[in-house]
Amino acid sequence: MGCLRGPGPINRIGEHTDFNDGFALPLAIDRAIWIALYPRVDPCVSVHCVDYDEFGEFLLDAPINENAGSGGAKRSRFPQHFARPAHCYCRMGL
Repeated sequence: MGCLRGPGPINRIGEHTDFNDGFALPLAIDRAIWIALYPRVDPCVSVHCVDYDEFGEFLLDAPINENAGSGGAKRSRFPQHFARPAHCYCRMGL
């Protein structure tokens, strides 16, 4: 099992300003994303967002289902935020 933390940065002036020789003011804020990982023997990935109480699953060996939801009455595309990069990593052999 592993636990990863990604700090929550913001760019006060605007992300694209910096690319055009302008001024940018990147700041760190007191927010972060935490991800707990553990291995599975099947190709299923389960994701759960604690803050919004959303849950979803997807298969690494199946095409991404654009209409996938949380499985309950409240439909969500939350799992898609994880499915796309996970599929890319698998194609790269990571």
